[in-house]
Amino acid sequence: MNTNGGLRAVTAREIRDNLESFLSLAEQGKVFVCDDAVGSLPDSLCTPEAMKIWERLKRAGWVGADCHPVGLSYAHMAMLAMEFGNRMHIRCIWKTFGECWGIKPEVLRSAYNRALGQQQFCKVMEKIRKAMAFGVKS
Repeated sequence: MNTNGGLRAVTAREIRDNLESFLSLAEQGKVFVCDDAVGSLPDSLCTPEAMKIWERLKRAGWVGADCHPVGLSYAHMAMLAMEFGNRMHIRCIWKTFGECWGIKPEVLRSAYNRALGQQQFCKVMEKIRKAMAFGVKS
């Protein structure tokens, strides 16, 4: 992920895997860490593509700076996890997001299954998709 000024953001995993190189680049002012929350995210959720989605979700108010949902019901959290997980091709969506957000995976899975039967399901999923694509508040 690039930013103004030619700086390159790096993930926590990149730092761990290439510590010597990172320290050298950091001393030269060529890299910076994306966000304090990155260190607490699973590797599958801190790829450059995932970081773009997190930023869009933050802009749209779905998640806070710590990448945790803001004011969402379990159903909406589960819908967000499912859409994000599908976009990132995450195999164990409930486990991944459950650990990330401090929620039992069964709770998310169950909430998603209940949400499927709700009339507003499609509308909410569309809002989530727009936020992930454009960072738009809905």
